[in-house]
Amino acid sequence: MIDEDLIQFSITDLNRRAEAIGAIRAIICPEVKSYTYSFSQIKAGVATQVLRQNFGLVGKIPAIYRISVDAKNAPLIRKAFEETRSDKNRGYNLPRLNEIADITPTIYIGSSNDVITRLRQHLYRVSSTYALNMSHWIGKLDDGSVTVEVQLFDTDIMNCPPFRPDRSA
Repeated sequence: MIDEDLIQFSITDLNRRAEAIGAIRAIICPEVKSYTYSFSQIKAGVATQVLRQNFGLVGKIPAIYRISVDAKNAPLIRKAFEETRSDKNRGYNLPRLNEIADITPTIYIGSSNDVITRLRQHLYRVSSTYALNMSHWIGKLDDGSVTVEVQLFDTDIMNCPPFRPDRSA
């Protein structure tokens, strides 16, 4: 029987579902933040110093990121990376080179639960993990820039209890 309690329950239920859809939308379509760093900033380590301030991150937050260069510099980046990768005595690890890299300005796509640390590894240097280590080999290039795009994911949705309607009414 439809009574005031059932109507009130339905309104509350629909409001909860609308809020859940909003939370899901925030997860599916979070804001993408993008910053560009010159080759000279990367060489000097400046890019890694401003990452936290640029992206405004505090703590570990899940994210997807993309590192790309302008189309003009894509072949130069690829060549410098290949030359560096062929040096077996370089003292640090590099990721594998994707075949598609020669037709796109995107040089790396990744995900991380600590994106600032991971971007520092790619833009600056780290010897113990596979990362671009760009500050080591970008010195071979004169002028250009790297764009870093980060898409953060809100972790609050992970703590949402599943919806279970009260069936006692």
